[in-house]
Amino acid sequence: MRRGYLASGFLALALAAGFGGAAAAQDTIKLGFIAERAGGYAAYGIPNYNGSRLAIKKINEAGGVTVDGKQYDLELVVRDSRTDERQASAAAVELISDVGVNFLFGAIGRLAPVVLQLSEANGVIYFTSSSSAAAQIDQTKHMVITIPPVPVRVGLTAKGARQIFPDAKSVAFLLRQEATTEELLEPMQEGFKAQGFEIAAVEVYPEGATDLSASLTRIRATKPDLLFTGWDIEPVVLAARTNEEIDAAPRLFSYAVSCRNVQKAGFTRPFAANILAGANLDNPSTPEARQLAEEYKAFVGEKDPDNLYAVMWNYDFYFLLAAAIEKAGTFTDTDKVIKAMQQIEYQGVAGPIGIDEKNRAYYGLDFCYVADSKANPEIIHINP
Repeated sequence: MRRGYLASGFLALALAAGFGGAAAAQDTIKLGFIAERAGGYAAYGIPNYNGSRLAIKKINEAGGVTVDGKQYDLELVVRDSRTDERQASAAAVELISDVGVNFLFGAIGRLAPVVLQLSEANGVIYFTSSSSAAAQIDQTKHMVITIPPVPVRVGLTAKGARQIFPDAKSVAFLLRQEATTEELLEPMQEGFKAQGFEIAAVEVYPEGATDLSASLTRIRATKPDLLFTGWDIEPVVLAARTNEEIDAAPRLFSYAVSCRNVQKAGFTRPFAANILAGANLDNPSTPEARQLAEEYKAFVGEKDPDNLYAVMWNYDFYFLLAAAIEKAGTFTDTDKVIKAMQQIEYQGVAGPIGIDEKNRAYYGLDFCYVADSKANPEIIHINP
């Protein structure tokens, strides 16, 4: 991993100056974005989309990107997948073939592998937070994983659980059958074992199941100190609600959800989670995160928007890409842009951010903890 270049210039200005005026650019660099503004991923897709729009606006307001002495604005060309694989594929075809983008963002979760097939075949740099796509990292050249790689995420998750619940001795896993479970369940168990947890039980239930009482009754018999559940808000809320009724575990821990969402459901038990973001904008703990949270609220015109952590899945990477384009001196040669990106460490809202030689992001992650539904969330940042 090389870190010989520190992103600065317009990027620092963008962070410091907010929406300060800048000279108009002479041309545009088109970036594709596949949005989930409807369907099952909309709760995350909307803030991810709006955060991307905000990042582009800030970069352009701060002067855009300069390549060979010429100034360019960035233009976000958006197509919507509606959380459907076929529509995501059609959107990728249009953006790559018709619009001609060299850079692509969006398509959450299970949609990403569909998009990856098209982006990789065409030499398009694809930025994604999808664990399903990340499993293919060794077979790709132009995919950038915007969350830390699985070993880092697993290690941070288990480390966070140990730090937040230091007296917990055993953990039970309750997870929905899906691609993320297939990828992460075994390494997550190993990670928790490495932190001194005993695995009390593992229950995987069919996708679409709405009654978890049988699984949690079996878990209750093992008397775990901690119940681990995931990977998005619907199954977490279902598991937490049923756990309130069955009394299988006294505390809950999750992954890729926010404490705020669980609090809104009214649960009474201690809950913690790896929110899978470098900065928790729902409860910002740094000046940079507080500034971005306020700017985002003003940008979307909402006082209390949901799932702000999803903003961070792409936000800092627009600035990293802009710096890499300037360093490479090109936005058409994606091989040069990737190489430049591997040499940059950008000081973003999430702290120092870069990608390694396999195009995997590196940065620490925020965790949240609440004692009950009324407590103010505590934010804990865990570094690799």
